[in-house]
Amino acid sequence: MVIPLIDNNQINQQNTITVTRFIFSVLGSASITDNNLKSKLKKLPLLTSDGLKLAEECYLSEFYNPNSEKTIFLENIKIQNIINHEYYQPAQSKDEWRQFFLNIGVKELKGIDLIRKKISLLINNLKIITTNKNNLISITREIFNYRKQLNQDDFEFLRCLPLLLKNNQNCICGKDWMVACVCYMSNEYNPQQNLEDLFLTTDFKYIVSSEYIENKLELQDWKDFFQKIGVEEKIIYQAKKTEYMVTQFESIPCTDLKCRKPADVYSYSLKSYLHNCNLPICSVNFPAHIEEFLGIKRSLDIEPCLKLLACDENFYPVSDLYYLATNVNLPYKRNPNLVYIPDNLTNSETIRITTNEWRVMCQPQNQEKYELLIIVHRGESIEKIIRIKSAWITLQEIISQLNEHKLTSEIYKGNVEMLMGFQRNSRNSANDIIFNYSRICEDGFELSSNVEIPPFCNNLECF
Repeated sequence: MVIPLIDNNQINQQNTITVTRFIFSVLGSASITDNNLKSKLKKLPLLTSDGLKLAEECYLSEFYNPNSEKTIFLENIKIQNIINHEYYQPAQSKDEWRQFFLNIGVKELKGIDLIRKKISLLINNLKIITTNKNNLISITREIFNYRKQLNQDDFEFLRCLPLLLKNNQNCICGKDWMVACVCYMSNEYNPQQNLEDLFLTTDFKYIVSSEYIENKLELQDWKDFFQKIGVEEKIIYQAKKTEYMVTQFESIPCTDLKCRKPADVYSYSLKSYLHNCNLPICSVNFPAHIEEFLGIKRSLDIEPCLKLLACDENFYPVSDLYYLATNVNLPYKRNPNLVYIPDNLTNSETIRITTNEWRVMCQPQNQEKYELLIIVHRGESIEKIIRIKSAWITLQEIISQLNEHKLTSEIYKGNVEMLMGFQRNSRNSANDIIFNYSRICEDGFELSSNVEIPPFCNNLECF
């Protein structure tokens, strides 16, 4: 009777206790030898501290194991999906309920397992510890008190533990903490090198506070603990530490007063090109070799250039654009406001438009709002961006002035320079319309005000 209720999702908050008590009365605490039944019961919805959850997603509280030694550790960090106490009835055995729950897939957390689970929750949500100074100190002290139960893997995991900085100094991002593996010991810990004096005249602030020490007799223990989680007592070159500092931490200050990872930030030298474009720009004018070392973006790629176009009130939002290069891994967009240019041709000065796109572009209601956006790129680096507003009207205007175009390089009775033509599409199902964008745009730039080249693209040194 019970299994169909599980299979048909008919167990809810109103009947879960009744149904589960019935199963318990039948099975008790004996091991379940029927693997099929055991697999079904792992899907039994149980009432927990976070609502109804499947048995295999749940944890037992110490309520069901009153004889175990209670682990008082980070009590403010709550484990999710804790089984509700209401399943138990007076005169029943809590231990039998405990064994029943374990038999159907509920997990038990106690001792070191509970400690590790809470540390994992802490490291994966650093706001728990970084909200204020008291948390930064008290939580680390609690972990320190259980240090003898931790193994090397646990200490490696704690390399990302936030630590309070000396004298509550703020690092470059305005925080008064830094993760352990980036920090150095203050003089109070008797490090091998006097790093405080060494860094005194620099902006380096990653010196661990001495406020963790409550008892001077524990000084060496604190020093050993910090070393195990990655805090250094002398300057040594560590590739992993350097890589973490450079790539994994939001350490680069930006013009919007926020800090970001170097790989997400554009060079200060591009500031004049990116103003009012809602892109992260480094607020420090680093030398070029420093930017290269840090991994700061020193050139514009296709995605931000599309965002640049969206900054002009006459441009369409980036979410409406057709993305032009499939190798950039951007989401594909289909919108009638812009014409899609699917790929490059062998001739790098030509582009293709499908006949359906041509048809829609030429419809009277679309002739003024359709744009042709041409991005010339080498890999993911932009070389030129050309915007043709009111594409159909502009093309007519340019074609009507063919007599004004510059002299072709093709000689009499030789090859013909193509302006427009046909080529079958990749599926051999229809024609694509091929444009010589170089001829149309270079001469069109002189012949029509609707042909634009964004100013930032004139300075190709930035690409």
